[in-house]
Amino acid sequence: MPTRSTKHIGASPYSTSHFQDSPRFGNQYLEDSFLQQSLRRLVTDETTFAKYEPQLEQLGDRVVYEMWPLSKQLNVPENQPRLMQYDAWGKRIDDIATHAAWKHMHVAAATEGVVADGYNVKEFGRDARLFQFTKLLLYAPSSGLYSCPLAMTDGAVRYLKLALGEDVSPVEESAVKANFQDMFKKDPSLEAEARRVLAHLLSKDANEFYTSGQWMTERGGGSDVAQGTETIARKQPDGSYALYGYKWFTSATEADVSLTLARIESEDGTVEEGSSGLSCFLVNVRNSGTKELNNIRVHRLKNKLGTKQLPTAEMELCGTKARLVSQPGRGVASITTGMVNVTRIHNSVGACANIRRITCLARDYSHRRRVFGSPLSENRLHLKTLAQLELNYRACLAFTLDTVSIMGRVETARNKTDILGGSGVAGSILSAESASLLVRILTPVLKAFTAKVSIASVSEGLEMFGGQGYIEDTGLPTFYRDAQVLSIWEGTTNVLSHDTLRVLAKSRFEAYTVFEKLVRERCTMPTTNPVIKAAMDSVLAALDTITSFLKANFAKAHTVEAVARDLLMALGRIGSGSCLIEHAVWSGNVVDAASAKRWCCDTPLVAFLESDRDVKVDLDRALALDLDPISGSPRFHGNVDARGKERAKL
Repeated sequence: MPTRSTKHIGASPYSTSHFQDSPRFGNQYLEDSFLQQSLRRLVTDETTFAKYEPQLEQLGDRVVYEMWPLSKQLNVPENQPRLMQYDAWGKRIDDIATHAAWKHMHVAAATEGVVADGYNVKEFGRDARLFQFTKLLLYAPSSGLYSCPLAMTDGAVRYLKLALGEDVSPVEESAVKANFQDMFKKDPSLEAEARRVLAHLLSKDANEFYTSGQWMTERGGGSDVAQGTETIARKQPDGSYALYGYKWFTSATEADVSLTLARIESEDGTVEEGSSGLSCFLVNVRNSGTKELNNIRVHRLKNKLGTKQLPTAEMELCGTKARLVSQPGRGVASITTGMVNVTRIHNSVGACANIRRITCLARDYSHRRRVFGSPLSENRLHLKTLAQLELNYRACLAFTLDTVSIMGRVETARNKTDILGGSGVAGSILSAESASLLVRILTPVLKAFTAKVSIASVSEGLEMFGGQGYIEDTGLPTFYRDAQVLSIWEGTTNVLSHDTLRVLAKSRFEAYTVFEKLVRERCTMPTTNPVIKAAMDSVLAALDTITSFLKANFAKAHTVEAVARDLLMALGRIGSGSCLIEHAVWSGNVVDAASAKRWCCDTPLVAFLESDRDVKVDLDRALALDLDPISGSPRFHGNVDARGKERAKL
């Protein structure tokens, strides 16, 4: 038996025993080979990319050596946002105090152009969005959640650009006309205000850079803004509006401006209910002269599961001055056109970034941690788990960057029939018009799919650190708590599943047809590699299953709604699998080919069966509501149980 000397150990042996080395990570661009390859596959202009890549290398260092230490400070409870409602003399101020590290994230976002670069088409052409979201991928996991206000800021930029008639793609013209009808050109003061705000939102000067909020959620509903919005807007003599209402969730509450929904009050004191009664307004959070809040009361900060670095508040609008920035009654339609796709992609990039960071740390830790006499990096079971995390990242990133690239090309299209060029099959078959439909169906699928994969991946990643993954001092649990918001913000999985069905119905299946055609093109690319061919066959078989099911059942609302979530996840696995296939054909790399096969063949791409779906609908109700099999009524619900005893509140 091996022995070791203990003569050197004193009275306190723990003081000289083994100490585990913590994981390390370096430049987040240079250490991500798949990201680099993906960009080279997707860029439309290699000369522009050669000029832009040094910025990615620079940011790759900045997020590690400058931002990461600061983001850890934001996880300390004493450094998280605090609401100071009154000053020392009793005056209501509702000031939200944030840490210096949070303010530094603002500086980094501005100077790196994490928002602005997405609109610098003059310099970056059709790749502007691709470059911007690559920067966000690097920035987000070291930003202490400052990526959240950036998502809303980007959405506000896109909204205001469309409202002003700037950079409007031909495929967006009809929606823009319906939502805005040149209202900004007809009102010089409104146009001037919108341009002033837009210039700040796009500034790369940290002192001039604005962030924007989105104040949509009220007590009556989250995603159901049509029924849940109670805020009213009263027109003022100067043409502005005074808003009165209570906003239940306002993320990035300290933003400079915000877009919000309200119902315009008519002269007889009534408002129109439903979606058609909602209009969109632009709010300056503080008055320009005094810098005091614009008739806003912040009632409390939310005590959240995660994202504690980010101030989220309940606030009351008490006559808040605002400008109408949509046609009356076109509020929901205008935000759907102008910002929803953008913010959902931000969510997806954040999901990819979370997987990347936890995988990066777990990989390094596998070399440092020794178990049963050898490092974890030599344990086959550990390697298989770690490989799955990397594969999850690659699938989500490939799917996300492909969607980003298509969206960017739609935004810069010259006409509806403009063929979107670029590497791979994707660019060869998509007109701007068909690509626009594709983006509309991809964004809800992408957002929901990447969120779910990210949450599961981060949970698995924590487990790879053993007990240390559960210890707050390591900072690792923060990744898991923060990841939970990904499947909630910008629509839960079920909400996005319904949205996917709406896209299919509204486009009369044309959106799905474009998606199907794109996937089939990718899966019929010339290849002699049997590994890639197996992946292609698996995706095509899954696609046939989906297509057949939709053709046979889409008219059966009861059946399709019950499988909407399964359908969304299947589209996510098929879409991401086709992206991995295209990447493998492009690279010719044996690892890329094997990765595509594992993703497409080892786990079923379609997780529902058509044959017993009607039976399962009834079973869903019985299990979900705990129905009595005889009466068909829920066994327990309401305020009082069967004994007449009051049931407890949460």
